[in-house]
Amino acid sequence: MSIEGSQLYRYDPKYLSEIIALFNRTVQVVNRQDYSQLEINEWVQVHPDLDEWHQRLTQTYSLVAISDGKVVGFSNIDADGQIDLLYVSSHMIRQQIGTRLLAELTNYQRHYLQTKMQSVDASITAVPFFEQQGFKVVRKQNNYRRQQNLINYHMVRTIGPEYGSQPVLNGHN
Repeated sequence: MSIEGSQLYRYDPKYLSEIIALFNRTVQVVNRQDYSQLEINEWVQVHPDLDEWHQRLTQTYSLVAISDGKVVGFSNIDADGQIDLLYVSSHMIRQQIGTRLLAELTNYQRHYLQTKMQSVDASITAVPFFEQQGFKVVRKQNNYRRQQNLINYHMVRTIGPEYGSQPVLNGHN
């Protein structure tokens, strides 16, 4: 599945180190506009638990966007319709990668999950993106990590019965 020169694939462990590096870079560059350096320091993972990340990505429907052989985005959704992660490389923001990843998660949910409600705990930075996609803020949340409060917002939307193409299940579509 193409995203303007990018391809979507199901999560594969070979992408794990790039996914974590993208996560850390995105938090440090993109989220800097809404969070203090102390908050960002608590958010990034200098010594990530690789097993925990791998488990998190294998126990959910997880996608990776690849462009020119590099990870430029990733996302996942659980069986209840909760979007856990949706991150795009800082140099690929506003190139429809996040929108396409979310559309594929939604397509998967329509085909395979029993719920019609999607939810996400969005960072301050991500709220406008999710609002553009039809999500509504339900509540502000205090997310303390040590002494830093990484405020986020619980957001939800109902998805309709429209059916798109078959979701990416085995890597390529």
